[in-house]
Amino acid sequence: MSTTKKPVATKKATTTKSKGTAPKSKKKFWIILTSIIGGVLLLATAITVPIVLLKTNAEPNKPAEEVKVTKVTFGKDGMPTEVLYSNGTFEYVHSDDITSTTTPATCEAAGKTVYVLKLKDGSTYTTEEAIAPLGHNWSFSKFVWSENYNSAQAEYNCASCNETRLDDIKVNMNQVEPTCEEEGKITYSVELVYNDVLYTETKEVVLPALDHDWNFTKYTWSEDFTSCVANFICKNDFAHSKTEEVEVVATLVLKPTCHKDGLMKYTVDTVYGVETKEVVIPALGHDFTEVYTSEHIHVEACTRCDAEMLEYQEMNTESNKVTYTKVTKLLDSDPDLEDQTPEAAEEE
Repeated sequence: MSTTKKPVATKKATTTKSKGTAPKSKKKFWIILTSIIGGVLLLATAITVPIVLLKTNAEPNKPAEEVKVTKVTFGKDGMPTEVLYSNGTFEYVHSDDITSTTTPATCEAAGKTVYVLKLKDGSTYTTEEAIAPLGHNWSFSKFVWSENYNSAQAEYNCASCNETRLDDIKVNMNQVEPTCEEEGKITYSVELVYNDVLYTETKEVVLPALDHDWNFTKYTWSEDFTSCVANFICKNDFAHSKTEEVEVVATLVLKPTCHKDGLMKYTVDTVYGVETKEVVIPALGHDFTEVYTSEHIHVEACTRCDAEMLEYQEMNTESNKVTYTKVTKLLDSDPDLEDQTPEAAEEE
């Protein structure tokens, strides 16, 4: 059994014309056209209604709307060149229509130029152009020192406005210490490089010499103790020294005699202290002088004590011959009876 495919027949639409009735396709076209026209009319009505209302609501005696400046165009030199008004019109600006007043800028304060534009309706429009501050034109003037020179400032003057500026600067110090006999000094110096120029200045403070500050060390005696000097060393510099001669007082403590030693004391008494030295005076020994003489006898006596010296010829009769022998005999004094008091020496 076989199957045969057959094309399916397409049913064509037929339009039946009725008398007095438009065809359906034409009716649809008019519907679309009517809708488009209606939409356009509605849109036009929405746009124009406010205008109509405005005109309807407008008061007959109300003045015309004020025309205002909405924009001013300026040239590169800052002057107005063109004016645009709120009603859409514009005009070009002529230099004859502009007056200006300038407030100059200073070193620190801004200035300005005020332009007054005379409009065609007789009114004016004012605008301002700012002028930036000029800034100071500083130049170095001098160094300003403190009273003791420990600090300093650099002073600058403005060539434009004569204003003064002070800046702190570093102070360098070099000190030479004074000595006992020579002055010292402190040198203060500053330097500044400004605009590729080097400025320097120095100040000096003199330090007075210290003078010696003597410190007593000792006495130095002569070999026989009859003179003496005081020795000093400077506290500020031990290399500095000096001597001063001081008075020596000699005192005889014990008078020397023929048999006994004497004693002398030497004394220094100053603000630096008291010091004594003692010297032994050797016994003087006898000081004989002739008191009697004859052919066979010679007598001498000591001028300081009772001692006597006898010289005589002693007869010798041996061998039936008479001879003489010289004999010296000391009749000494008693040492214990010798007076050693200084007063006794002065009385003599």
